[in-house]
Amino acid sequence: MDQDWQALATQRAEYVSERIRGLLSSGLDFLRAELGLDLGIKPEQYPSWLILSAALIGLTVLLLIAACGRRKRRAAPTPVKAAVPPKSVKTEPSEPKKKNKKKAAEKVSGLRL
Repeated sequence: MDQDWQALATQRAEYVSERIRGLLSSGLDFLRAELGLDLGIKPEQYPSWLILSAALIGLTVLLLIAACGRRKRRAAPTPVKAAVPPKSVKTEPSEPKKKNKKKAAEKVSGLRL
């Protein structure tokens, strides 16, 4: 039973590594054809464990970057001022305001004196 499980895991790992090798080869061909850039990498020469571990590390880094970016975005909309209680507002002024409006008749009579 253990050998069946190990054989199945090995078969799946080889399948995934072949798919990744194919994607890597097509990406390198694209770089060579479109940009004229030859990196000198030949995916056929690398072992399966190296290709799988590189893909796993790359996926982990992408997930970490996405998680960090998402955490920062959530924290930004929360205003800091909302956590501070509002200041108390005085309802009665300490000094009453003086009215500067004079009646039109008083203005006229004040000028004639």
